[in-house]
Amino acid sequence: MLLSAKREDSESLSPALSQRERGKTLAVLTAVDACERSRTIAPVRRDTAETDLQPAALPPSVAGWAVAQRSASVCDLDRALTALVKQRWIKPPTLAKREGMAETWLGALHGATGEIALKIRRVSAAPRSASHFARAWRGALRLQRAGIATGEPLAILREPAVGSVSQPHREALLLRAVPGSDLLHVLHNNQSSQARLLCVATRTGALVHAMAQANLRNRDAKLSNLILMTDWNIGVIDTAGVGRIVPLPLARARAVERMLFDMLKESSGCSVLPARTALWRCLTTAMGPAASRDARKALWRRLARALDRAGDTTPRVDPLG
Repeated sequence: MLLSAKREDSESLSPALSQRERGKTLAVLTAVDACERSRTIAPVRRDTAETDLQPAALPPSVAGWAVAQRSASVCDLDRALTALVKQRWIKPPTLAKREGMAETWLGALHGATGEIALKIRRVSAAPRSASHFARAWRGALRLQRAGIATGEPLAILREPAVGSVSQPHREALLLRAVPGSDLLHVLHNNQSSQARLLCVATRTGALVHAMAQANLRNRDAKLSNLILMTDWNIGVIDTAGVGRIVPLPLARARAVERMLFDMLKESSGCSVLPARTALWRCLTTAMGPAASRDARKALWRRLARALDRAGDTTPRVDPLG
């Protein structure tokens, strides 16, 4: 019946159409009718429709992995871990970062509050020292004790080692995500006014100063590891490089210089180096109000020379890609 109706429609087409064009139109209508009949005869199953709604890519499964370390302050952690094993995401997770064999996924899990970050990387079955994620856990706790924003670590999971002791396996770190955009993308997008850029530079310098005053330093203080949050504070991610320093003025000054150089190196390599006014604001804030102008100028010259000696500072993995 449907096909005959469509044929009548095709016959009522304007006589100005050529015979070839009318033939093409009839073929299209016939294909549409066949499609509608297939839907009537074989309706879509419910489980098939639900599968189609799933994201095209999901993080690697952690089913069967052992919980090597877990937070004692999170009451709903078991529900979150169960949801992670069953891949029960409230919203499809997104691959935020991939560097070598390491991946970072962002999403929301059933039973967990807020956005969750899942980091997965390959490790040695018999590490000689604490694993990368164990150091990241320790670094995050140090920052929290110093009152510096970072993602709260929830659990470390390890894939069972198979084969010889040297056979690599995978490790996962589950933590709360730090909301916001990293400073490297903030500079790359270039959507902030000069006043806002100076505000960000001030907050970044204050973060460096606060870490040094807490006798901490970050060996990986790149702009891509610093997050501009919605309240305009700066948060730290990838905290494996956060460690303690000797509580002496000279050690604090060296820590400040090293962290500022890491920021300069990455921004220069990605061609997003801020204006001199923003750089100077960040430097002066990081050194603190007690530093003299001569000391600030001397540090400025040392950083410029170090950047010249570094040569090509282009990152091996583009953090903006």
